[in-house]
Amino acid sequence: MTGLSLPTETALSAHHVRSAAGREGLELPLPPDVRGRDVALPARVVLAADVRRMLDTATRALGPAFPARCGAVAPAHGQSAVAFACRTASTIGAAVETMLALWPLVTDAFTFEQVVGRGAVALRTPEAPALASTLEFHLADMVGTARILAGSDFSPLAVRFAHRPRAPLGAYEDVFRCPVSFEQPATELLMDRDHLALPNLAPLEPGLGPIVLAHASTLLAERDAMSAQSWPERVRLELRAALGERDTRASAVARRCGVSERTLHRRLAEAGASFRALLDAVRRDELARLSVEESLTQDALAARLGFADARVLRRATRRWFPRASPSD
Repeated sequence: MTGLSLPTETALSAHHVRSAAGREGLELPLPPDVRGRDVALPARVVLAADVRRMLDTATRALGPAFPARCGAVAPAHGQSAVAFACRTASTIGAAVETMLALWPLVTDAFTFEQVVGRGAVALRTPEAPALASTLEFHLADMVGTARILAGSDFSPLAVRFAHRPRAPLGAYEDVFRCPVSFEQPATELLMDRDHLALPNLAPLEPGLGPIVLAHASTLLAERDAMSAQSWPERVRLELRAALGERDTRASAVARRCGVSERTLHRRLAEAGASFRALLDAVRRDELARLSVEESLTQDALAARLGFADARVLRRATRRWFPRASPSD
């Protein structure tokens, strides 16, 4: 075996969400920016924001516990490069370390850190209660994967979410098989520290380990390169579509992209860009286009560009075009 073709984490997550919704009687449409891409194919690019939108759509139709139900059974319906890489580990502790190292392949929306206490280990993220569906899906997916590696009887000590409960506690406790609480300081999955020493009961065939790990490392390197190049363009496209119609603040754009505002600024900085400069550029280009193609008053131009009023537009125009100003 000289090569390996496994689904990307986001592509497989999107496939799991669509399949789980279908099993519950919902034919889930693809979001507009995914249409035309087959999410079941490993070579296709699917963004974490695509998965979040699909989860939100299914949650509205099938109830607030859908993300947790879907995540818990996802590993049994197909495994990605990250899941296979975890299966190269000899123990649950080593599998957790592998997962954390490869987590950027899973989502840009948030990260997890391992916090080791006296008798327990927490996988914790401080991020974004607004990403409730995504957080519930991924924590349930972690537990489902642990049940493949450690045995079907595996259960965490507790699961805690920073956001408010969206379904009765019993619905979550049925999925996680442990106490679940909400409105906590951080979102975390708590395990008995002794669980880290449990052996991996689903190891890969001999010889596959190095190939899987090399494949995952390649995906991670490609993802880092693609992320640095594509984030400015993603934000530029989102801003262009939002001008005059939707909120163009960084927090709102980050939410629509499926990441926290802090992550959005970090991704742009890694690519040598800034949110303010991108917003200015999009508005400037749109102003130039509208000035040629349409006859609008300054008030109408300001509204189309997402400015509060014509005065703010005039100040921006003097900054962009020192020797010109928009005509009345």
